[in-house]
Amino acid sequence: MTQVLDALADYPNDGLRLTDVVQETGLGKATLHRILAGLVESELVSHDTVSGRFFIGSKIMKWAAAGRKRYGLVEQMKSTLQAICKKSEDTVYLATRLGDEAVYVDRQEGTYPLKALPVDVGARRPLGIGAAPLAILAFQPDAERDRIINAYKQDRRAFGITQAKLAGLIETARQLGYALHDEEITPGMIAIGIPVRDTSGVPIAAISVAASKERLASTRRTDVAKLIGDEIAKKEIYVP
Repeated sequence: MTQVLDALADYPNDGLRLTDVVQETGLGKATLHRILAGLVESELVSHDTVSGRFFIGSKIMKWAAAGRKRYGLVEQMKSTLQAICKKSEDTVYLATRLGDEAVYVDRQEGTYPLKALPVDVGARRPLGIGAAPLAILAFQPDAERDRIINAYKQDRRAFGITQAKLAGLIETARQLGYALHDEEITPGMIAIGIPVRDTSGVPIAAISVAASKERLASTRRTDVAKLIGDEIAKKEIYVP
């Protein structure tokens, strides 16, 4: 399957006829008929019945656009994460929204001796699980927030977060202006998340700071939240 997609990706404008795909991949016609039929059905490949040519499908284009947005945002926010990390001396994360999940796409490790590294770059979490995913969810428009809350009960329950608990976390976040996980996910760890919004004001990502309970005592949380928010405000976000 990947051989076929790779071949079609080399000819995005002109596409390929079946005979061309045979030549490009070395696969037999019968095998390619089966593979291409499945790819067309799943929208990974489109077929022009007039010319008989095959092209990369709409779903691949959608994924590509999501990838450009995700990794473009990493580069845009790199200096912001570094500034927050330097000033707070704590571990800083960037998570982006991908569908109804959050993906951790960057992490900066602080200089404070006791580091909080509970999440690896590349980890995926349901929206609401973790300070950054919670920040993305809590500040969505009401209808979208309610849809996500009701659709993924089981996924969050695996992390020990019930519907009632999530509702409380969201209410607290909206009152404070930032998301707060106080040992709900990792015992002994506190995390604070602030959303990164697009030009319409909708959260597309979030930055969080994580540290030990002693390090992020209640007297320091407001200062850290302000630091994150101030640094985000300095950045003009471009989302392609």
